[in-house]
Amino acid sequence: MIGVYVNGSYSLLMFLLIKEKEETIYFCEQGFLDKINEKYLFDKKETVILNPKTNSPFRKIKKIYKNLKLLSKLKENKLDAIYILDNLYYSDFIIDNCNCKVFVLEDGTTNYNEKILNKEIFDFEHKKKKFYSLKFLSTRDRYPSYGLSDKISKMLLTGILPIPKQIKDKVEIVDLKEKWNKLPKEKKEQILNIFNIDKNELEMLSKDKEKILLLTQPLSEDGYISEDEKIKMYKDILMERGIKKIYIKKHPRETTDYKKIFKDKKVEVVNISKEFPVELLPLLGINFDKSITIFSTSAFFFKKYGKVEFIGKKKYPSLYKIFGEIKEI
Repeated sequence: MIGVYVNGSYSLLMFLLIKEKEETIYFCEQGFLDKINEKYLFDKKETVILNPKTNSPFRKIKKIYKNLKLLSKLKENKLDAIYILDNLYYSDFIIDNCNCKVFVLEDGTTNYNEKILNKEIFDFEHKKKKFYSLKFLSTRDRYPSYGLSDKISKMLLTGILPIPKQIKDKVEIVDLKEKWNKLPKEKKEQILNIFNIDKNELEMLSKDKEKILLLTQPLSEDGYISEDEKIKMYKDILMERGIKKIYIKKHPRETTDYKKIFKDKKVEVVNISKEFPVELLPLLGINFDKSITIFSTSAFFFKKYGKVEFIGKKKYPSLYKIFGEIKEI
């Protein structure tokens, strides 16, 4: 039996494409499960609901209770391996107690960003860590993230950027297109059903032969810049290029109403459902003449099928200071 702990559509898609026929136990937060059609998960043995961090005055007691319950599930279901994003709230606890091989799934360009990896190493080595001897009281900071921990058996990446030296010995490159093409028709249908894919939307995207895609990001929602700054960035991008019709794939955490924003600029906005992973589109043969983004990872999946304008962060000092630069595609 294998396990998986993810909280995003892309990482779940990647897992579904690489998993074999083993029985699977899913560790998921309820907020994520609400965005997918759980009943279609392959050979679903069980789903363990993990509630995210709480600010309740009884949070320590609740955490002990939740960790003991999770520990019981890990011991009850003896896993051969677990596929995980190792920077989530329960990642360290699961890694500490699963007693199996741990495979880390790709989590965007973060996995390729040496600046972020070096900061993670520095923070882990130089900040005082508070460990507890009892595993069910394990803290979030028990291990470094992004595949840097010695507990990680393998990193599963798609190779969209050069592999950083800090993790290169653990990396296995996965070709998602090849994995998709090898799936039988019924498995492909199951994946589309998991992500509640609207067949009419796919048909509409297929028919429009001249289309430009804008991949946006939750820069204001995550607190990196203000909402006004984010809106100005995307307005400038479209206005400078004279774009009159744009397909927009919002990040699942975004709340911005782009149709309303661009109405006064007389730009026709076609929103693509934000709940399913945009990486599915090239797998389905749906491509764009041009894809534009500031620094969304998803743009790299379209570079084989059309032009990609990867604006980067040097133009935006506030973002460059936080994330550093990703080299041109």
